[in-house]
Amino acid sequence: MVGVDGSDTSWRAVYYALGRARRENSTVIAVNVMPVAVAGVGAGCAALVDAGSEMGSQIESLAREYDVDARFESVVGDPAGALLRLASEYQADGIVVGASKALVHKIFGSIASRAVRRSPCPVTVVP
Repeated sequence: MVGVDGSDTSWRAVYYALGRARRENSTVIAVNVMPVAVAGVGAGCAALVDAGSEMGSQIESLAREYDVDARFESVVGDPAGALLRLASEYQADGIVVGASKALVHKIFGSIASRAVRRSPCPVTVVP
């Protein structure tokens, strides 16, 4: 399972996950989680949904290039919590996320650090 939000580090995580899936003959489940606060904004929400659709198309295209089975899901919720819930539902072997570069995450904790502390499966953080 790989978390993708459109940032450079999340795309590096996608490439890492696809390469690993190709080597291990496994499936990638790419997940875009829209935070609840953002989802409730209204007009901006439609733009985020469009961006999610574009991400899904890009991931499907990359999966074909890598010759890997992949799925894309877009959900609303707490990013770390949603990744952990979906990883549990799909019985994922691991979670791959990009490292955050946001200052606020250095203060309150990043998605990666929260996932590492709470995940029952290995979490790989891609710089």
